[in-house]
Amino acid sequence: MDKRISNRCVLGLNLSGHDSSACIVQNGAVFAISLERLNRIKHSGPITGDGFEMHHAVNYLLNLENIAIEDIDSIVINSPEQEDWLKELASKRYPTHDVALLPQPSHHIAHAYSAFFTSPFKEAVVLVADTVGSYAPNKYARECETAFLFDRRNEPKIIKRNYRTPGEISAGWLYSFITALLGFGGSQIPFSGAGKTMGLAPYGKNRDDFPDFTDYYKENKNIPAVDFKNMLDAQGLLPKPIQEKELGINFPEHVKWRVDCRLPHEPITDLHKDLAYFAQKNIEDRVLCLIKDIEDKTKIKNLCLAGGTFLNSILNKKIMDKSSFQRIYVQPAATDDGCAIGCAMWGLLEKSDNSNKKEFFGMPYLGKEYSDKVIGAFLKDLNTSFHTRFICKEISPTKEPLKKIASALADGKICGFFTGRSEFGPRALGNRSLLADPRRRDMKDRLNKVKKRESFRPFAPTILRERVLEYFDIDVDKAVYLLPFMTVVANVRGDKKDLIPAVVHVDGTSRLQAITQKENERYYQLIKEFEDITGVPMVLNTSFNCQEPIVETPFDAMKTFLENDIDYLFLDPFLIIKNNPREIELL
Repeated sequence: MDKRISNRCVLGLNLSGHDSSACIVQNGAVFAISLERLNRIKHSGPITGDGFEMHHAVNYLLNLENIAIEDIDSIVINSPEQEDWLKELASKRYPTHDVALLPQPSHHIAHAYSAFFTSPFKEAVVLVADTVGSYAPNKYARECETAFLFDRRNEPKIIKRNYRTPGEISAGWLYSFITALLGFGGSQIPFSGAGKTMGLAPYGKNRDDFPDFTDYYKENKNIPAVDFKNMLDAQGLLPKPIQEKELGINFPEHVKWRVDCRLPHEPITDLHKDLAYFAQKNIEDRVLCLIKDIEDKTKIKNLCLAGGTFLNSILNKKIMDKSSFQRIYVQPAATDDGCAIGCAMWGLLEKSDNSNKKEFFGMPYLGKEYSDKVIGAFLKDLNTSFHTRFICKEISPTKEPLKKIASALADGKICGFFTGRSEFGPRALGNRSLLADPRRRDMKDRLNKVKKRESFRPFAPTILRERVLEYFDIDVDKAVYLLPFMTVVANVRGDKKDLIPAVVHVDGTSRLQAITQKENERYYQLIKEFEDITGVPMVLNTSFNCQEPIVETPFDAMKTFLENDIDYLFLDPFLIIKNNPREIELL
């Protein structure tokens, strides 16, 4: 990268109403954090009951690299709602001489930059799709799907852009609406549980009384809102003017209908399962039509994907199988939190001549790493922080901790695994993970109870890269940039399903992560130890959290460990066992 560019320091802020985040790019390195990891509010926006909270994320990054706010050359802010007062507030809090000189990238441009500039490609098509993006120049329609062409000079060219008007529904909007209808969202962001909709979809079936919107998609059209409303009415989902407050759901302003949503405590019916199936099929139909249209416009065989739509690992597998693209990369932080990276990269290159050689920044481990000394000091003061007896002769690193963890996992224990730099994005990929034995048939139900999740939700395996084809049917060459980040599913081979039942979903697939020693040495070594004991080269991996954001600090990890049915906690290099709810011991 050109030294004039790499020496610049740029702060990117994503001020979306959900998943707000910050990113600093300096000297060719990237550091990023989602606000939710710090204020412990899932999908947090920049404004909470405590006011404007982005300073938590900004200060975290400044302290991480000992940067002063005065050292920031540019600040680039992304706010798809075009709330100028919010941008002004951020600018006043973080003054820098250059902040007013840079215009704001659109929401989809921020997504696109986040995908291409964390990818390994020198040229690529970048497709962005989500629920809603920035307004069109007419301030009436809003972005829903945009395709860009990034060439070797890193200059993006729009090759396809679709907007959604208030009288239309995009495929991403429909998926989000059905997620809210199924009761899977939170009170502030009713569509935040899209992953639950994806998990429920294989339990449903196709229904003749549900409409087929494929013809609209083939003609590059959105769905008329009245068609979808008629579908809901036919299913009895618009029976009466139920008030939003009664449901505990605060719909976005563009949702004008009162719908009979499932409440979280109510059972999931066959209709709910079929609605999830419908939403999944609909998004697949739409995106595959988009992909076909894009393929006709370019000969480039590298594809980058960003926007919340592409956290859908089932959809990503369909794209991989049915498109002619030879290499596919999904930004691991595909939802709005990734826009902070896009803003920072956009600001970095806005001042360049666009002739620099791009670099692969090594997503997703972009957060803070805690030293042995820091964690040791935390453990020394543990008894004053928690009402728990801590048995410890001396604060010293555990001998052969990975062997002990692997043995505990093989005995059916659950272990919190905290090591290295934290991951950026919604997936725990080995540094802030809960780990378990994939061979145990009861482990799925047990972990769902521990995490207080719906019983139908699946868990993912992490496998050694060199052993993937023994267990899964997948084109590893085409999926080489998907496998490290848990962004694609694969069919489990028939003779392996009974061997690893805890990570096989009802449709016979797993959303797998496959790693090399170079990508995550500590985690790789642990899986090797587990393989030496069991003969199985994988562990069950889920995010280290229980109805809260993924743990970020040693304090977060210890709190989650103590408050839930977790047997071991590894705060690298210290291994702690829970003897009972009121007593823990350093091994």
